[in-house]
Amino acid sequence: MWLPLTLVALSASPPFKAGSVGLTVTGLPPERAEFYGEFVAQQMSSAGLSVVTPKQIGTLLGMERQKQLLGCSDATTSCLAELAGALGVDGVVQGEAAKLESGGFQVTLKVLWSRDGRPLTAFTGRAPDEGGLLDAMGKGAKLMAKDLTEGDWVRLTSAPRSHDIAPSSPVRVVGLATAAAGAVAVAVGVISFVASADVARRLREGTFVSLGEAQAVGREGAALQGLGLGLMAGGSAAVLGGVIMAIFGGPLGDLRAGLWPGHGGGTFVLGGSFP
Repeated sequence: MWLPLTLVALSASPPFKAGSVGLTVTGLPPERAEFYGEFVAQQMSSAGLSVVTPKQIGTLLGMERQKQLLGCSDATTSCLAELAGALGVDGVVQGEAAKLESGGFQVTLKVLWSRDGRPLTAFTGRAPDEGGLLDAMGKGAKLMAKDLTEGDWVRLTSAPRSHDIAPSSPVRVVGLATAAAGAVAVAVGVISFVASADVARRLREGTFVSLGEAQAVGREGAALQGLGLGLMAGGSAAVLGGVIMAIFGGPLGDLRAGLWPGHGGGTFVLGGSFP
């Protein structure tokens, strides 16, 4: 008996197409909004995503309607559906750039699915100045475009992606530099301390032509020993402080170090607090 056989072809979804309604701005000149919106759309396009730019939307729908669509949110799915139907897109790119009261700048970007308004991919970036803000926008736009162009974008409807970029903390940079300088100081201190041990050996052997020469060598040894212990103590404190600054991103508070020489060595104490 022959049974009819039906072959079902499984294929990936068509390439994602987005429409960018632009960005809103807070604490920034209003004219920045248009520039930022076009910049984000261009960056996404350069990463391989098909994007209808804000200017193109304004030409197709009119500037007044575009301003209304700029307010589309997760809750206004009818607004998103209208935009998708007019432009033939699968999702809407939105964003906001803001100058923070605490200092610095922040940008948030997201791509909403036109069917129900759920976010497919999102990005948050922070920067210390406007130049860094533009750089963060470019990185975020390309990361989101990558999410939508690599693999089947439909996977994002059930497992959305999120990205976050923050500027490197200057405190951490200083911490790493401090730790490196401390490590060098410790190394020099060890060399000096070893050199003082060699001087002590010469004193024990007692091969000197005069008492003055022996006293001079003794003073040299004591100086090398003191220098070595001081550099090792200070270097160790710098290494520890630098590591803590690098890890926690905050400065040490009330750091104190002490060295008490003793017979055949010494005692090193480090105290302080950090946030």
